Amino acid sequence: MIYRHHIAPPRAFSQFSHDLIRPPRLSSDAVRLLTWQLSLPDGARESLSRTAGRARIGACAFTRAKRQLKEEGFVHERRLQGPGGH
Repeated sequence: MIYRHHIAPPRAFSQFSHDLIRPPRLSSDAVRLLTWQLSLPDGARESLSRTAGRARIGACAFTRAKRQLKEEGFVHERRLQGPGGH
């Protein structure tokens, strides 16, 4: 028997559109990274690499997932020059 929640739990709950979690061109790692990032609290500023580490997505899989997310328009990368020119 399958039980379904019709009322969202008071905490630790995220609801996503099927368009986000079922795109045919995204790997499971890319979908996992996307859902982890979107489930962060409002105003959270966590990098994709930090999220990938918490989700236990390896370095090669992270690079592939990030590339896929950029190609599909889910991620936009911005680089800023920091102190000392870095």
